[in-house]
Amino acid sequence: MSTFSAYSDAERVSAASVLSPLVICHSREIDHGWVMDPELLACTISALGRALKDPLLVVRKLAIRAHGLIGLMDAIRPPLPDSSRQELLKYVKTAVNAALAGLDDARDKSDQLAIEAVDALDSLVAVAENALLAAILPQLLLKIRPCFEKVRTRALPTGIKPLLL
Repeated sequence: MSTFSAYSDAERVSAASVLSPLVICHSREIDHGWVMDPELLACTISALGRALKDPLLVVRKLAIRAHGLIGLMDAIRPPLPDSSRQELLKYVKTAVNAALAGLDDARDKSDQLAIEAVDALDSLVAVAENALLAAILPQLLLKIRPCFEKVRTRALPTGIKPLLL
């Protein structure tokens, strides 16, 4: 799949739906231990990266959700061996950046991507390095603030809104 835009809406949604669980299912059990398939994971993450630029909100939402699954790997299945875990951790920064992009999506008027991005970041905190988290914190706070401002103005009585805006 070279580009998501070459397919119909239904095909792109289906592709993103199938790719999402591949983040978790990229390994197989051999001799009572999990062995990761790094090529499958690399192809999956690459395709999900392209899905982040899709015009359909649901495709972008599924791509962000899939990136967040990287943080749940050990919770979903038996722990990966150290070599496979290191291979997986190479994609944590990509996943964090995908979630940050979801917070900054101008086409997300209903904050669906923002909510998905916060959920992805929540799961990625478990596996991300502290230095990465410290580096993105100021950017994260700036990107998440408008979401709270939207909620605050929607919750205010109609007569007060014009006074605050």
